[in-house]
Amino acid sequence: MKLQRLLKKLLIWLTALSLLFILFLRSVRQTESEPYLIEPQFLSGWTLNLEQRYGPEGPLLSLSPPREMTMALFQQIFERTMESLNAPRRYGITLVVRSEYEKFLASTFEPSELLMLAQKSGLEQATLTPTCLAERTAMDTTSPRRTFFVLFALQEFNVFRQSITQQIPEPLKTDPTFAGAIPAPILFMAATDGGFQRWPAPHPSPEEDCVAPVTTVTQ
Repeated sequence: MKLQRLLKKLLIWLTALSLLFILFLRSVRQTESEPYLIEPQFLSGWTLNLEQRYGPEGPLLSLSPPREMTMALFQQIFERTMESLNAPRRYGITLVVRSEYEKFLASTFEPSELLMLAQKSGLEQATLTPTCLAERTAMDTTSPRRTFFVLFALQEFNVFRQSITQQIPEPLKTDPTFAGAIPAPILFMAATDGGFQRWPAPHPSPEEDCVAPVTTVTQ
């Protein structure tokens, strides 16, 4: 009888702990899916930069945001995940990947010409529209690596990329690997392992990667 009572109490405790764990997970998911906030003044006035410090899968040309915006977003991600996070050495939306330039664009453009083309496309005068905060998880031999990034809608990005395509030789335009090398307007924000030397795939899927909307702070 004592054993039965003990087993009954143990079952009650296990059921209670299971319910608490389910409620905890639900609370975490609700918190992580709440909108991230950006001050509206930080969505314009970004600067173009030719990058020299990255490997072949890093940016050659990027569009960099105000430092205050990245600090605020990074803090929001940290407060929700409560994980040790690393930031990129420099924040920026990749406009041209270095390996893409060397393979497809170097015969047509000098880096400085790409910079001028980006300026003419209006990227430094653009107002960006954030779409969502996205997450990629990759497994290795020890633990999952998580990378967080913001997706943007940016028409000037499309104008810039179209102007590049119009000027390269025809065989390169139809090369399927050229389209696959084109980056998307995303801003890498944080990673759990400092893995920004292994840049995530440049073609995110909003349906699969987005975890929360990003909205502007209402005045």
